[in-house]
Amino acid sequence: MRLRNMLACLLTVATCLAASPVHASWPSDPSVNLPLSSKATSKFDMASTPDGNGGAFVVWVEASSSYDVWAQHVSATGQLLWGSNGVQVTSNSLTNETSPNIVPDGLGGAWVAWQVNTNGNDIYAQHLTAAGGLVSGVGGILVCNDPGNQALWNISTYLVPMVADGYGGVYIAWWDNRNTNSDVFLQRIYSSGTQLLGLSGLAIGYGPGNQTNPAMTSDGAGGVYLAWQDDRNGNQDLYGQHVTASSAIASTATWNASGTALITATLDQTAPVVTGDGSGGFHMAWLDARSGTNTAIYASRFSSAPASFYGALPVCNATGTRSRLAIAGDGAGGTLYYWYDGRVSPNPYYVQRANPQGTMLWTTDGVSVSSTFSSPAFIPTVTPDGAGGALVTFNSTLGSFEQIYANHVSSAGAVLWGTGGTLLRYNIGTSYRPMGVSDGNGGLIATWFDGRGGNAYSQRIDRYGYLGSPEPEVVSVRDVVGDQGGKVKVTWNASYRDADGVFGVAEYRLWRSAPARAAATASMRGRLVSTDPDQAAAHNGIYAAQGYAWELATSQVATQLPQYSLVAATTTDSMSAGNPRTVFMVEARAGSALSAQHWFSQPDSGYSVDNVAPLAPAPFTGAYSAGSATMHWRANTETDLAGYRLYRGGTASFPLDVAHRVAELSDTAFVDAAGAPAYYRLTAVDAHGNESPATSLMPLGTTDVSDAGRALALAAPAPNPLRARATSQLTFTLPSAQRVTLTIFDAAGRPVRTLADGLQSAGVHTIPFDGLGTNGSHLAAGLYFVRLDAGGQRLTRRLALLD
Repeated sequence: MRLRNMLACLLTVATCLAASPVHASWPSDPSVNLPLSSKATSKFDMASTPDGNGGAFVVWVEASSSYDVWAQHVSATGQLLWGSNGVQVTSNSLTNETSPNIVPDGLGGAWVAWQVNTNGNDIYAQHLTAAGGLVSGVGGILVCNDPGNQALWNISTYLVPMVADGYGGVYIAWWDNRNTNSDVFLQRIYSSGTQLLGLSGLAIGYGPGNQTNPAMTSDGAGGVYLAWQDDRNGNQDLYGQHVTASSAIASTATWNASGTALITATLDQTAPVVTGDGSGGFHMAWLDARSGTNTAIYASRFSSAPASFYGALPVCNATGTRSRLAIAGDGAGGTLYYWYDGRVSPNPYYVQRANPQGTMLWTTDGVSVSSTFSSPAFIPTVTPDGAGGALVTFNSTLGSFEQIYANHVSSAGAVLWGTGGTLLRYNIGTSYRPMGVSDGNGGLIATWFDGRGGNAYSQRIDRYGYLGSPEPEVVSVRDVVGDQGGKVKVTWNASYRDADGVFGVAEYRLWRSAPARAAATASMRGRLVSTDPDQAAAHNGIYAAQGYAWELATSQVATQLPQYSLVAATTTDSMSAGNPRTVFMVEARAGSALSAQHWFSQPDSGYSVDNVAPLAPAPFTGAYSAGSATMHWRANTETDLAGYRLYRGGTASFPLDVAHRVAELSDTAFVDAAGAPAYYRLTAVDAHGNESPATSLMPLGTTDVSDAGRALALAAPAPNPLRARATSQLTFTLPSAQRVTLTIFDAAGRPVRTLADGLQSAGVHTIPFDGLGTNGSHLAAGLYFVRLDAGGQRLTRRLALLD
């Protein structure tokens, strides 16, 4: 049942056309990386967030005459979507802007918030459209200008707590000292830039002592959960608040207006981080000094009540101290934790996973993901891989150089990219503030700034640890010209892994989006539906992924070529009534084993067209009597024949247009009660709208055309020579009605096509010849003869065919 429901969702997407892919720009060399700006000005305070489409939004502070905020949008393929330098978010030579953060708005754009050093510190925000436009101008939106200092960052993440509200707007939290001690405040801004909670914000954590270091996450229903450290009881405890989608504090029966105690253990609990649990509640982790000797990490999960599901459980309680804590959902209701650890050197970074019940699933006290000495990550980030595992980034010291690394831990806790991780950036100098976000395909996009001109850089690393874009790239999906339709030629650029003939790509699979009816009924007809491409391919099943239902069309052995092409069948043809497209996707595979590494291209689509018209109907005969013309013709044999079109005119060369059309017919006989003699022309039409050349007729018995002085004649074919896919007109004159045979012979004297064989009326007749033989295939280039047999006479003309 789940697969059927999944297919129903996939099929709604599969009806959409896939956009043509942009050529990939991600470098695969760790000494190169992707610069996010072409300017050499110094950059710092970087942050990034996934854009929801495999790319990332990035923000930083740039030093020129002042400190200004800039933003960039890098696509899944490594394209800089907001220009070579990014978008300037602020510009004020009298102030310095610092500590920016960025979140997607859910509409293709992003929100940015930062701190300005005026009146102490004030908070501003800006809404960027999908095109990088500033909704509120370069000045931005004032979030709070209350007297005193508004402090944006959380001591664990060093980022502004920001959460999209699900409606194009944003929540922003901070703490300030307007009331002598520090309190926690919240602002909500609509997508238009309107501040919903005034310029003072909504106080959500206040009372005796100081409330600091807020963390925030969505409640999944348009509201937010917040947590902060609070010393109202003499030592640092953790308090929280729930603000609903109506921008009001939740029921005071469960949440206190000044904040609700979440964790009040002995000694200090500090630096909380939170993430939603996918069920209307949230997970929280923090640094905990309750043992008196270690700085441990503890975690808990809370419902909307708020009630703890399992109290406070240790994530890491090893000897030593912890700092720089990060948290993320694992995609299955559980959590991933990442931190800097001082228990031993040189293994400073650790990661852990817990299930929804709070049970730690990996090695006690965490799994080490680095083997060289590293300084604490300024903005630690842990990214789910989509399969229960974790992706992390860190800077690691090698001699006097600081490099950027990433590592991948599987859902079972296995370190996949080696004890030291995979090198993302190699360059003499230092690297700062590494941060990783999901690429939506099991890999991540890392951002940082370093000593190469102080510039901002980005690098994609895929789920197997390869830099750049190992995926093949569809170049085109084009109609196969000159066929009866039903086929396209798919061309793709090879994966760069193809160049490795031993450990690279072994084969390519070409997947085609399944017809809606076939996909919808697949499971009911016993056809396998799977999210595993190997399983689907092995059992001629449906592969459900990437928003489509796929079936295997064909495959190609990899041979270290830069580009490949395959001809594949489409699910339907483009018709005059519509332009249905078939979507294709290419899979590169590193081997035949089910566990082999594999990469998928972005889907792309194309359509097939029937380019071949039917043969002209022949013979075409008829007689005129008492105002009616009775006509007959031999039936065409094309499998896609739709019918015939009959035209009538006053001269032998009247045009084939709607004004002269008499009827559209499925039969091979017709009586035209025209009331007067006329010339007729007949064509055949196929199901895709292709119309054959016309066969001409003046029915026997027509008396208004003078035949005096006419002699049997066969005119020279025109044009001559005849090029492929062109048509030559064969014209002959009959002095009287008689039986006629018009035949094409090859140079050896063998008949290859009979164009007319039957009774024809007196007068001039023109029959088209399209260079096709009796079987409908193109005749080979060479010399041919046109022979007319009529009234016991034989006339011949030469005709040359060219390729």
